[in-house]
Amino acid sequence: MATHGGAADDASAAPPPPLHVVMFPWLAFGHLIPFLELAKRLAARGHAAVTFLSTPRNAFRLAPLPPELSSRIRVVPLPLPAIVSLPSLY
Repeated sequence: MATHGGAADDASAAPPPPLHVVMFPWLAFGHLIPFLELAKRLAARGHAAVTFLSTPRNAFRLAPLPPELSSRIRVVPLPLPAIVSLPSLY
């Protein structure tokens, strides 16, 4: 079967670029653990680089990343503005 040259043929021949996934889970600590596990699995399979956003306090509480994944997962503390009627997130 003959094929016609073009962008569609070129796109199917080249592997897709790796994803960069940004995760911003609900701020309750119980939500962070499953999202961090998902980030580890995505990074371990080479599917994505992962940026994991959370408050500075929660980011500090996360378990250290395995050395083989630390180059693919970046934990970024995201300071949020204080709201008088809510407890401090820091």
